[in-house]
Amino acid sequence: MKPTNLSHLFEECDLQVRQGIPLETVLMQHPEHAEALRPLLETSQLGRTLAGGIVPNRAAQNRSRAQFLAAAAEMRQPARRTLSTGLLRFAVNLVMALLVALTAFSVTGLVSAQSLPGDTLYPVKRAVENAQVALTSNPASRLGLEETLDDRRSFEVQALAERGRSNQDVAFAGFFSGSAADGWMAAGVPLALPAEIKPELLAGSYVQVNGRTRADGSVAVTSISLRLFTITGIVEQVEPDRWTVGGVKVGIAPQTMINGAFTEGDSISLTAIRTGTDEFLALAIGPRLPKPAMDATLSARGSLPTGEPDDDGSTGSDDDDNVDGDSTDVPGEDDPGEDEFEDSEPDDDQPDDNNSED
Repeated sequence: MKPTNLSHLFEECDLQVRQGIPLETVLMQHPEHAEALRPLLETSQLGRTLAGGIVPNRAAQNRSRAQFLAAAAEMRQPARRTLSTGLLRFAVNLVMALLVALTAFSVTGLVSAQSLPGDTLYPVKRAVENAQVALTSNPASRLGLEETLDDRRSFEVQALAERGRSNQDVAFAGFFSGSAADGWMAAGVPLALPAEIKPELLAGSYVQVNGRTRADGSVAVTSISLRLFTITGIVEQVEPDRWTVGGVKVGIAPQTMINGAFTEGDSISLTAIRTGTDEFLALAIGPRLPKPAMDATLSARGSLPTGEPDDDGSTGSDDDDNVDGDSTDVPGEDDPGEDEFEDSEPDDDQPDDNNSED
């Protein structure tokens, strides 16, 4: 079967959105490409929204047009003819969408990169970040980007505290530390934990936190859970206690679930926890299968999971903004940033294709 031309598919879907068809309806028509199309369509849609009703600055328009024409001219050089026409058109469309957004930002004088949760441009900021993640296929680069975005979320929470903005829903990740006497924190943010959470079980772990900011600068936690990462790529090296997958070194423990016999050159997908800076430990490894991916977390209530699947084959139940998980909930409170955690063990019926690639 002839491969789908993503550039043409993007043009077709973008046209439908411009004609007023809801984005979710358009994506449902192409479930196998929904994860790749969503950030591009959202960026294009947000760019048009911001530009609507604005009289652009002529100098900004000229600069944007010059940048676009220069990029297009560079793509047309003979040395670049190895690119397919479809890929070239796809790149041009992406550049156009980004330039629309950049022009709108220069006209309004608002910089979405500096926006915080609750600000008008914050959804734009997150849409651009999601597009960056979706377009980063190299596993090591993608993990580095996710780490940068995790740091950005914690900086946003600290900025909200400095500005005295309380009762704002937030979601961020970081290493969990502290004590019962001195208090607990994640990524340097003080936490107000519900009584049913047992923080000692999470000490030293890299966690995902969902909650609301308080007037004293802390976050009232609605859920807290281990943050998991999905790494997809080619096995480059296999050692007894460490594998290298797509340039990422991942520790292997006796408890790691390895579902199959893999050697160098095989394409795999694994679920891992972060144990330090650029350090990961694999919980489960399986063959790489095409399936929409989802970030994952493990429950922090009672005792920590060991990666062993439940009777139904899962370790939990399914982000950004960004992290999924069967996390600890506070009864009676909403959790805006929480999803469910699908089993880190690949499922033949639900293949996984939105993970880090080699």
